[in-house]
Amino acid sequence: NYKPETSPAIYALWHGYQWGLGVFPQEDREKLHILISHSLDGEMIARVCHLMGFSLIRGSHKRGGEQAIRDILSETKTSKNIAFMVDGPKGPKQKVKKGIIKIAKMAQVPIIPIVPYTDKKICFNSWDNYQVPSSLWVNVSMIFGEPIHVPNDSDDTMIEEYRLQL
Repeated sequence: NYKPETSPAIYALWHGYQWGLGVFPQEDREKLHILISHSLDGEMIARVCHLMGFSLIRGSHKRGGEQAIRDILSETKTSKNIAFMVDGPKGPKQKVKKGIIKIAKMAQVPIIPIVPYTDKKICFNSWDNYQVPSSLWVNVSMIFGEPIHVPNDSDDTMIEEYRLQL
């Protein structure tokens, strides 16, 4: 269940479902920083997210990752939330990477899985089968999973268990 008071947190979602962040109310967007890669696709997404009122953290494991981790840790210390596409920026589709687990361990904030749902959507022919609602007037539900807390003494075996849980 989503509780705005559960802050800071890392919201985890599939890359192809990131459109669902648009469901967040404007007052919650100010507290939500979206992690977006420095790629060309990432730049286009970053511009749209900025126009929608979201704050951004730029980086990925291949480019700007260390600075992105520092930014995430800094923002969570000031009670900001992070949105993290767990299978991005290039897949494989719907396979959680372990970076989010390691970051949650370092930051000591919960991971909250989220999935947006609408039965009226358009799916693109892309690696992540990117989806968007078919119009601005469709009903969208946001499903929030139970928070996942990663202890700071988690070893590699435990990190893998949390990755599989997520």
